[in-house]
Amino acid sequence: MSFQCPACLKPTLRISRVIHLLSDALWDEIAVQLVTCECGFSGAAVYEEERRGRLDEETSRHYGYKLSAEQSAQFKEMLDACPNLNDENCECPTHLAMNASDDMDFRIGIRAVAPRGSCPTFPMKSS
Repeated sequence: MSFQCPACLKPTLRISRVIHLLSDALWDEIAVQLVTCECGFSGAAVYEEERRGRLDEETSRHYGYKLSAEQSAQFKEMLDACPNLNDENCECPTHLAMNASDDMDFRIGIRAVAPRGSCPTFPMKSS
């Protein structure tokens, strides 16, 4: 599946790598993704899904972050350091940092690299 790149606006943004995190106070599934485009753009995306309502109802959201070059490099290093990106219970330093909770019991997730408000977000529009 490809998405619209926020840099070149072409449908060439792809999910390169994914780290799965523990559920939190709101979301049952949390995945933080490295997204890259052939134009050279590199950023992050977060997919969150909540399945606590009716059986025929799901709530999800998928949005991206325009990381700085330094933030993007740090995120890639964190992903490289994890021995098992699919194991939400992994106890590596990357999972420990991203699985940490804030004072409202939400996962820190991408905020381990990009603190809230430090970079613009964009919608993950599938193409």
